Parts: sequence; structure tokens; C-alpha cells
Amino acid sequence: MAIYVKVLRRSPCTPALGSNARAARIVPGLLQLSLVLLFACLLAGCGTFSIQGSLKSPAEVAATAQARSASATVTPQPRLGQVAFIQGGDLWVQELPEGLPRRLTQDGRNSTPLWSPSGEWIAFRKEHGVWVTRSSGTATRVVDTSGVRQFAWSPEADRLAYIAQGALFTENADGTDRRELVPTTRGAEGSGVTAMAWSPDGGWIAFEKLEQMPQKLPNVQGLWRTKVDGSEIKEVYLNPDPFQAQSHLAGWSPDGQFLLFWQGERMSASLLADGVPLIRVPVVGGTPAQITIAMLAYRDFLAWSPDGQQLALADGGFRGTWDNKAIAVAPLTGGLQRLSESGRADLFPAWSQDGRWIAFASGQAAPGVGGDYEAWRAIAQRRIWLMQSDGSARRPLTNDENFRDERPRWSADGTFILFVRLSGAQAQLWLMRADGSEQRPVVSGMTPSPGWFGSYGYIDWSQLYDWWTGGHATRSL
Repeated sequence: MAIYVKVLRRSPCTPALGSNARAARIVPGLLQLSLVLLFACLLAGCGTFSIQGSLKSPAEVAATAQARSASATVTPQPRLGQVAFIQGGDLWVQELPEGLPRRLTQDGRNSTPLWSPSGEWIAFRKEHGVWVTRSSGTATRVVDTSGVRQFAWSPEADRLAYIAQGALFTENADGTDRRELVPTTRGAEGSGVTAMAWSPDGGWIAFEKLEQMPQKLPNVQGLWRTKVDGSEIKEVYLNPDPFQAQSHLAGWSPDGQFLLFWQGERMSASLLADGVPLIRVPVVGGTPAQITIAMLAYRDFLAWSPDGQQLALADGGFRGTWDNKAIAVAPLTGGLQRLSESGRADLFPAWSQDGRWIAFASGQAAPGVGGDYEAWRAIAQRRIWLMQSDGSARRPLTNDENFRDERPRWSADGTFILFVRLSGAQAQLWLMRADGSEQRPVVSGMTPSPGWFGSYGYIDWSQLYDWWTGGHATRSL
């Protein structure tokens, strides 16, 4: 048994006994001494006391301690990584969900932030060049200012690959070990390496290349892959007639066995805008296989399931994103299944970490509409939706008529979703739980504004922000 004594009132001359109404736990061996002290104070005329006591069993003592511990527990904030974003043309970094934003640049000429796998470095554009900085804002340096076409971090190391003047380079985040993997191709403007993508294990880089002499038709166009040490280059796919058809690299399958590419006539911007076939080809070479007959050539319209066995995509041709767009799923071995409902235009698929759910942006379709008021009204109705990976249990997660919502991305633990909100032309980042609750803004504004329309209703959000979720940066492909 434990004996509790509670002193309810004392006079000012008893400071050693503690403050008013303080409860003291007195073990049986000290009970006699405690009572002697109390009575000594009374006999000295120091005041009047009211004492209450009780006996408690060990089980009651444990329950009381547990209750006190539970009442004192504070729910910890989730660790959701960091977001890098552009505001006023400058690069900012902010921890989620409630960190303070930190400004890393001061010149207002920056865009396209991209996290390294460790979260220690950020690559970003400064006008036509590429720079790198630590996420703390230190060790900022220029990578290349000659006009960088594309840049991307290895998925396995803080090593950057980039295309400049038709050549493919890699170097470490701190600038060491710079290598030219594919040299510049002499020829007409636009010749050389035009796109690239790291393999999932970081051991290879796939690239597309065009060879064309001035005033002449293209004579070579296709896909290759190179080891990251530059020791080996292998051909993957060549177009039989590079004037009639060219290939645009989309990325790798997660198992590293296939390359995905879009194929269109001369890869003109106008023809690409109306949708082209998505095709896969073995990385060792072989017969290409069509995944879908037409989709828009945007990488964030593609997303692999966590197990790497299914590809979700925004299916459908026609340049307007408000018409003929559906979320479809294709197994690695082929066979496309559309999951969207009729009358909807669905974009930006994103898998949950357990592979059970797909989040996406959905709006009312507007068939046959050009870029007029009807198109604006259709894309203004976009909300974030959720469905199971078989298309069932569809439901909206956001439903605020004051905003247009798109590009959902999952947190590393699958409990939160980050998404973009547009109010007119003002772009914000919002966070919510995966069930749609606790919606709150985390970045109040990203500027310069991308406008409300973009390219036929599509905005390339990678120019304005990137999210490091605590593991690898979150990307579609």
C-alpha cells in the first residue's frame, strides 16, 4: 500500500512543506517522521492545517501515473520533408507542415528547383543556366551558363546530369568529378542530345539524340543509353525514317528493363500538342510495343505504382486538357484500362505508397471547346479526387468553388497529400490528410504567376516547386 497525505492549508511560516494544496506521496517507512514534523509545526503556533489521507493499492498508483502521463502527452507534428519553391523569382525553402520559409537567392531570376536524393542540395535554373546550392543556402555555385536544356539528379546519389550545347555531362553536387559522357554533335541547331533520364539504380543514363546537318533532313534520331562512368554507350532504338517519325524519351520502367517514349511525326510542337502514342521498348533493344494510342507528352501525366508493375497515365489526345482525358492503368506487360467516368477530364495521377489508391485532378469535361470561356469554366472546376487502383470508390477530396486544384503528391508515409491551388492566377501550395481533412495552405504564393490557362489548360508546376518528402524527391517518372 502507498499512503497519500494532502496539505490543504498552512501559514506562511511553513515554507518547507511546499505550496498550497500540494499532494505528497509518503511511503509507509516515512509516515511516522512526516506526522511528527506536521504536529511540531502546529505546536509552534505556525498555523492551522487540514490534512487528508488515503490508502492506494499498487494498481491504483499505476493507473494514476498513467493518466497523468497521458494528459501531459503532446501529439508530435508529422515530419513531411521540405518544399523548395519560387516566390518573386527567388528560391525559397520551407519545412512542412509548419516551418518558416527561408530565402536562398536574392536576384529574382530563378526557377525550376530540383531536390537531390539526400535533401541536402537543390539544383535550379537561373535564366538559361543551372546552379546548385545547399538547402541551407550555403555553397551556392554555377554549374553551366551556356544554355542548359535539361538537368536531373541521380536517384541514388547527389550527382547531377545535364545537357548543354548538345552534350551530356555529369558531376557531383559539390562540382567534383565532372565528366562528359556524350560529346557535342556537330550539325544543325538542335542536333546532339535532346533529352535524358537516369535508370532506377543510377547506373545508366538513357538519352535521345538527333543528328542533322545544316540545310539537310535529319539522318539519325533515336534512343541510346550510357554507363554513368562513360565507359559504354549502347543503342536502344533508331527510327527507320527520322524525318517522318522521331522519339521523345519519357523515362525508364522501375525494373530497369524498358524505356518509354512518345513517338510523333518530326516531333513538332504542334503535332505533340494534339497527343502522340506512348511506346515501350526493351533497353537491350527489340520490338517496340504501344501502350496507348494517344496522350499528351507530359512526364507528370505518368506515374508508376510503388511495386513497379502498373503505369497510371492521363490518356487521350487533343491538346485541350478539358476534353477526352481519363486516368488509365496499364500493366507492365500491356493492356490499357480506362478508370475515369464519362463526362470527366482527369489528369496528374499519383499512387499512394501502398499501391491501393490513386489521387488525381478531375474536372467536368468540355468536349469540342476551344480556349474560350467554356474552357476556362471547365478547368476552374478541377478538384483533387481519390479512387482505388481499380477505379472504384471514387470521391472528391476538395470541393471549394473559390479554387482550382491539381497535381496531388503523397507524403512518404502516405498520410498527407500536397497539391496546388489556383485562385484566379494566384498559385498556392496546400496540404491535407489523405482523407481530405485538415486542409491548410503551406505556401501562400508562388510567383511569377503561371497564369490560369497555361498551355491549353496545362501548367508545368516543376518550374515553381519541388517536394523532398524525406526520402527521394517526389516525381512521376
